[in-house]
Amino acid sequence: MSDLNLTCTLQELLVQRDTRFRIPSYQRAYAWDQKNWTVFVEDLLEQATSVHAERKSYYLGHFLLEEEREGRVGLIDGQQRLTTAMLFCAAAISVLPRDEHPTSSYQAVRAFLKRGESPRLEVVDYDHQVFNSLLERAIRQERRVIDGRATNAQGRMVRAVEFFREWLKEQQDPQQLERLLKSLLGAQITTYAVKDPMQAAQLFELQNDRGKQLTEVEKLKSYFIYQLYLQLAPEDVPEAVKGVHKCFEHIYKCALNIKALSEDDVLRYFHYSLYGGYNIDNVMPSIRGQVKERQFGPSDIKTFSEQLSAAFEFVVQYQAAGARYSSISNLLMLRSYAVVYPLLLRGYFKLRDTASTDTEMWQQINRLSGLLEKLAFRLELISSRARITDRWRLDALLNGFEGDLQELEVTLENALNEWWYWRSDEFEGHLAGLSYGHPLCTYVLWQYELSLQHRGYAVAAAAVSDVNLNELEHIAPQSENKERNAGYGRYTEVKFTEEHRNLLGNLTLITRNHNAIIGKGPFSVKLKSYDETPLAQHKEIVKAFQKVDNPRWDVVAILARQERLVTWAKKRWSFSEN
Repeated sequence: MSDLNLTCTLQELLVQRDTRFRIPSYQRAYAWDQKNWTVFVEDLLEQATSVHAERKSYYLGHFLLEEEREGRVGLIDGQQRLTTAMLFCAAAISVLPRDEHPTSSYQAVRAFLKRGESPRLEVVDYDHQVFNSLLERAIRQERRVIDGRATNAQGRMVRAVEFFREWLKEQQDPQQLERLLKSLLGAQITTYAVKDPMQAAQLFELQNDRGKQLTEVEKLKSYFIYQLYLQLAPEDVPEAVKGVHKCFEHIYKCALNIKALSEDDVLRYFHYSLYGGYNIDNVMPSIRGQVKERQFGPSDIKTFSEQLSAAFEFVVQYQAAGARYSSISNLLMLRSYAVVYPLLLRGYFKLRDTASTDTEMWQQINRLSGLLEKLAFRLELISSRARITDRWRLDALLNGFEGDLQELEVTLENALNEWWYWRSDEFEGHLAGLSYGHPLCTYVLWQYELSLQHRGYAVAAAAVSDVNLNELEHIAPQSENKERNAGYGRYTEVKFTEEHRNLLGNLTLITRNHNAIIGKGPFSVKLKSYDETPLAQHKEIVKAFQKVDNPRWDVVAILARQERLVTWAKKRWSFSEN
């Protein structure tokens, strides 16, 4: 194609002018979702059913192109729209009449999707096989489900085809599909091409594609590739770009398997861990500033990309390791991600180079997780507007952590005792007041359960799977049982207030369906039911009343259990047992 600065229809560009596209390596993967697909089909339907449809074309927008190389034109801006148009056509062609004599619509769509056996569009390398399979099976009118789980983009493409198929089924008019395809293939577009690959990378980095905004990870990838074009000799660019592309391909695949964190979260926590600490929240401005000061060159881009790829892989492995390591499992149940993940990532990069085996490294990571779980617990227990990650607090500790876990434990203990809001007396005061409604109640009782089991209480192995960690039982019910011998304190007494009834000492974990069965029944009935559950903390309550003729759960019993739980918790979440 000699002239790429055009005003034409989508069909003219791809079929009549025989254009084949590729998505350059610096581009994002497919990012549109159901919200975007819905807007796409509603716009298309509005055009197809308009009284002006014959004389006024649907406008699909401006396409920014990179000049042809190796038979394909680079698509800088417009890939979300073009990919979606092709996925819609794939859904449509799979239901078009074909038989022995394909209809003109079938043939037109087939030519739009493929030139012979070659697709008109090649998406980013790591998603192309799935995209091509979607087109092939649609053309053959196969409905077998394609596995698109390797990356988020693959999953979106598979779901897009299914979404469009279901949407097309809802259109009542048999001629509607023909009109829709005619409007789409006849959609007007404008195109503009740039000759210089470096300029193309820069333009993409500055562009905001219609639809979903680029993530910080996607912006970083395109910025890195642009800088490689800018800083390296032309003959060195392809290999360097290939290396960055490979790292980010791995990042996108890992991101699909990471729970509770976005890809931008992982990027930010990684940046905290090795590149300046908690106080540099914005990754892109930081890196741009270093580039401007000539402190971040091609070798730094290579190192950063490789380390970031390793960080994503570590997060995937870490979340899976909770099944094998108790401290990791405990830490994952807490939510202080922005504080602990940077320390975990820094620990990983320091420990992986010193551990003699992978097993040894994970044992050290588990030990690190135990220290961080104590920190995270204290932070979640004591809510404060003070920022613990300030430069003079945890930020200095993060930047000084070189993998020595013993030193980290001492430093954490000393630091928390010096910082007013998190010092030991504040910690103990908040523990003593822990009550129903605080999200840590369930976590404390679960950890207490585990400690009782380790002390030799005979409980069923199914205890873990049978416990509903979203529900707590009030031993003395919140609303009074007015039976004569209910076995609770008098709710009219000042000493047995709602505050007492909501204390941790009056709460216990509950197995599924157990709470519904016992409700606010008499204490003697509850006590009997506790003896039949697999929970050790229930056995402990039963044991306390074994020699009592008329068991009574009143404010004295609640406060006694509260003191026992708080005493245990102080020891459990202290950094030393002095």
